[in-house]
Amino acid sequence: VSDLHLFHKRLCKGYPNHFEQTRLYETVEEMNNDIVDRWNKTVKPEDQVIMLGDWFLNVLYSQLATEFKKYTEILNGEFIAICFGSF
Repeated sequence: VSDLHLFHKRLCKGYPNHFEQTRLYETVEEMNNDIVDRWNKTVKPEDQVIMLGDWFLNVLYSQLATEFKKYTEILNGEFIAICFGSF
């Protein structure tokens, strides 16, 4: 799996000329919650996951460890390999 793009503000409504007609979310919190819900409906707790990167966008470097810990705890699956990609 790759490119969750949690916190990617440009995927929410209100950013001109950026797929406005297809954006479903008013806020990044709404988008992040939907990503987690969809992930957990698909990935079972016992599934092994290889994450190839691009977990977050628009997260301060000083907050990455906190957000990473939070999301690895609430997303189903056993993360057996993790690459961070860009952030």
